[in-house]
Amino acid sequence: MANIFSQGMDTAYQRRIEQITAECKSQNIELVDVKGLILREVNEVKSTLGSAVTSFVGGNAQYEYLQIYTMRQGSDLQYFFQPFSGLTALPGQHFKVIPGSLKYPIQYGIKKKKSFSDHFYEFFMDHIPGVNLKKIRACEFLSEAESETSNLKRQNLPVLKEVSHVWQNGTTLINLDWTFQACAINQDSTLVSMQTGRYGIFAEKSGLIQFNKFCAFVSSYAKHLTGDGSSNVLITNSFLSYIFKKNYLNGKTDNLWGESIEWLQTNKVKLIVEHLKKFDRLKKLHLNGDMNEKKMANLKECILNKYGISGDEVIAAVPMDFLGNMKGAAVLTADKLYISDADEYECCIDLDNISDYNGTKGFTESTMELVLADGSTTEVKIELASEVMNAFFTQYCYL
Repeated sequence: MANIFSQGMDTAYQRRIEQITAECKSQNIELVDVKGLILREVNEVKSTLGSAVTSFVGGNAQYEYLQIYTMRQGSDLQYFFQPFSGLTALPGQHFKVIPGSLKYPIQYGIKKKKSFSDHFYEFFMDHIPGVNLKKIRACEFLSEAESETSNLKRQNLPVLKEVSHVWQNGTTLINLDWTFQACAINQDSTLVSMQTGRYGIFAEKSGLIQFNKFCAFVSSYAKHLTGDGSSNVLITNSFLSYIFKKNYLNGKTDNLWGESIEWLQTNKVKLIVEHLKKFDRLKKLHLNGDMNEKKMANLKECILNKYGISGDEVIAAVPMDFLGNMKGAAVLTADKLYISDADEYECCIDLDNISDYNGTKGFTESTMELVLADGSTTEVKIELASEVMNAFFTQYCYL
């Protein structure tokens, strides 16, 4: 039985290679290389999918196998990552590095906050014969700068009408929270990425046409490609983007890249919490400067003075008392997490010593489990800060 299942997986993997090969050929794109990575045999514990795969029977899916496609169009290289859970292909991601440094990260995807009319529109579209195959969703552009968001909304991009925001493979149906993303890598380069939705009647295509059209749009966004590389964190990070950055944007030249490309080291804690505050609208997350004098005084008394932290070192804080007055709180600095819950529980964790996040635990999600650099795990009580801590570490451990 095990041998039959193994043969079935090999057949599924080979079938996907044939599909991507045919798609490349139709677009006059050279398929340079295909690598297979068995994730269960690699020391990667970041491969569990979360709430995006809620349609899976039996809970969370797990990335078990990864195909890495290297493609070349002209002199430009691009990559496609195709993950599998058993025999099932899951949403993949395209990656391409283009010249120029995007000022602000941008994202196009399903609206985070939908109105009644948005829900009605999606329901209506899902029940029109033929149209329902495209699974049309109410979408929006996001960017750190309001002016940038307004400018993106004014762009009349034909490719947006071709985009699929839903991945369907057999009985598996996954709504993609985002489709396109782009952000600076350093002062010279920008990373463009796309998640794979349903393209083709049998969902066999990876959306190469749509991805390359979006890359062309970002490349033509000339006046916005003059950043200094300091705002270089994707709005939504993922396991696949983590693997891509780790293996291809580490400053080491391989036999495919013509030059060394390295991700600029910046204060990722600050960028992550700013994204969470702006795009996820986490009400309990307070950035430094947002707190009134009373809350800052309470924060100093419960944590800052105990650990000798100056107010300027605080990047963000989350109240852990019922009234939200910071008499108990979780505090994030550039390199540490401090927690003090009304003198009942205290801890200080070095963020650089965290290698992975195993999620929240308990009926009320009052604790979270962190994996440390030496492979050991530790449980941290987060109580009323669980929503923010869960969102933060989900992103932090993908960087």
